[in-house]
Amino acid sequence: MSDHSNIDSTRIVIFAASAKSGGGKTVLIVLANRLHTLGFNDIKIYVGDTRLASQLSDDLPFAQIIEFGCHLPSFVRTAWSKLYFSVVPLSVPKQTIVVSINFWLPTRCKLVVYHVNLLNFHRTPVIKTGKWLRTLDAKLACRFADLNMFESNFLFEVATSAVRKKPKNGVVQYLGYNSIFNSVSSHSFESGKLILVSSNQPHKNNLVCMDALEILVSEHPEVRWVLHVFGGQSIGSWDEFCNIAEQRGLSNCIRVYGPQAPSIIAREMSEAAAVISSSTVESFCLVALEAMACGCPAIVTNKSSMPESVGDAGVVVPPHDGESLARATIKVQFDLNHRKEIVQKGYKHVANFSESRLTSSLIENLQSIL
Repeated sequence: MSDHSNIDSTRIVIFAASAKSGGGKTVLIVLANRLHTLGFNDIKIYVGDTRLASQLSDDLPFAQIIEFGCHLPSFVRTAWSKLYFSVVPLSVPKQTIVVSINFWLPTRCKLVVYHVNLLNFHRTPVIKTGKWLRTLDAKLACRFADLNMFESNFLFEVATSAVRKKPKNGVVQYLGYNSIFNSVSSHSFESGKLILVSSNQPHKNNLVCMDALEILVSEHPEVRWVLHVFGGQSIGSWDEFCNIAEQRGLSNCIRVYGPQAPSIIAREMSEAAAVISSSTVESFCLVALEAMACGCPAIVTNKSSMPESVGDAGVVVPPHDGESLARATIKVQFDLNHRKEIVQKGYKHVANFSESRLTSSLIENLQSIL
């Protein structure tokens, strides 16, 4: 396969029934584009969300998008997927590789599981049934999939600890970021403009970013600080966040846009003073890479995979600490020499995640199971 001799005769089936708009969609788009770049032209993608299916049809015109149990409860859809992939002859008439995002499938084809959800291996004080089933599924994948790919070294290590042995044919496979973020780099920025790309999950700790914003507004009123918020399932999913901002007198300092196209987020990042994140649970922080590619400093916490994601090119602060986040933001806003150094390091760091480098490692990993 290293000479691409088997690519034309191989079908790729991507199973991503749990993916939603946001990070899951980003992973799907980057992964499918990487495979298409390698020459795989027969790509089918199963998704469990009608809106996501519609979006992917526009974003990935070369792939066949299939809605899978979109109106079923998630646990029923998961059970149905086990039965479906165990009996459907996907390898007729072509050799088929099934790439499942996060979950094990009892398929007769070669199975690659791409692990991108740290929460599947993350220990929590209270374990609900759904969480227990997802963890069990991820552990089954680590033991029985033909190839287990992990989004980061950190995730690989956490999975190894959770399974208590090295995952079967486990490798780290970085995906990198959408190349559209390379095309909008700017040498200037809008004073006080901050970007938050997040969702409403508790581990995102978005209120810490609001804490930092409150400090910035109080200590530097001469700057028009505005936090531009992107992501989530819909703009309405940010209502509680907006209500809290209103209670704290910060409504005029926050603009919420919800999920937006990468081209729009890239443009906004290129104009920003900083991209900030207070998340403490990430399998890999693609947002930080996207910011660096745009020439924008990324400020993240020192938890989970965040330090691995930014290397020495990001600004790393303690978690749950709005004060430290505010101080780091002030420095990249006002100390232009520091800012220039961070931006230049960012350009060098994202070069490690170039499309050519990552597609090369992807084809080598797929070659190992064929």
